[in-house]
Amino acid sequence: MSRRVEQSNRLMLRARHTMDRSYAEPLDVPALARIAHASEAHFIRTFRATFGETPHRYLQRRRVERAMFLLTQTDQPVTEDCRKAYEKLKANGVEVTDEPTERFYGIDCGLRDPFGNNIRMTEPNPDMQPPTSEQLKAEFR
Repeated sequence: MSRRVEQSNRLMLRARHTMDRSYAEPLDVPALARIAHASEAHFIRTFRATFGETPHRYLQRRRVERAMFLLTQTDQPVTEDCRKAYEKLKANGVEVTDEPTERFYGIDCGLRDPFGNNIRMTEPNPDMQPPTSEQLKAEFR
């Protein structure tokens, strides 16, 4: 491996470590490119060639991994308090697609993983009765 490639890999690692340490903060490509001493376009190309994914994809994946870790380390299931879990995930940088909404079956919200898949979290309503046909029609219009 040439000296130039080693230096480039070190700079990409420095940027990736910054992303790992500061995943919950707003990070942008220009700031990361400055850390790697590269232009924005060169940084994105080199990061992808080095690690197999773009900086944005890497950061989103790390945020979701961290949020999943935080959720699994609590004693309370996620569905016990959908609003609290929503705030915690949002604070940790997870992309949120739908805010918590009251529905006839409980409270739910939506998230998106780094690969674009939608994820729904639901807090069931303990007093839930089977929905009437009017409720179903209203819910799915």
